[in-house]
Amino acid sequence: MNRSRTVTLVGAFALLLAALVLAVVVFSGGGAREPKTFRYVIPAGTGDRVAAGEDVEIVPARLVVRVGDRLLLRNKDDVQHHMGPLLVDPNGLLSMSFSDEGTLEGVCTLNESGQAKIIVKS
Repeated sequence: MNRSRTVTLVGAFALLLAALVLAVVVFSGGGAREPKTFRYVIPAGTGDRVAAGEDVEIVPARLVVRVGDRLLLRNKDDVQHHMGPLLVDPNGLLSMSFSDEGTLEGVCTLNESGQAKIIVKS
């Protein structure tokens, strides 16, 4: 086999391989990220700890999520708690899927700063 024919075959093989990789990426969703679930549990007695002036750090002051992600906030306490504009009832479960970009913010009883900001990105 001469050298130019070998180079041509190697080039054709490289193109075929590149096309195959591209097809796999395109038909598998382009490497799209799976939605995440952010889970937090508020232990029993958290309200008493906050009322006594103790700092609690159950949720972050700033949470960045993506459209399609989900928040699960389980309250095992006997008082209502706030995470920004979200409220979770005593012994309740808040389940929220994020469908739109934006920012949710407000008072938070579940972290030291007393504020929560949830940033939803695409």
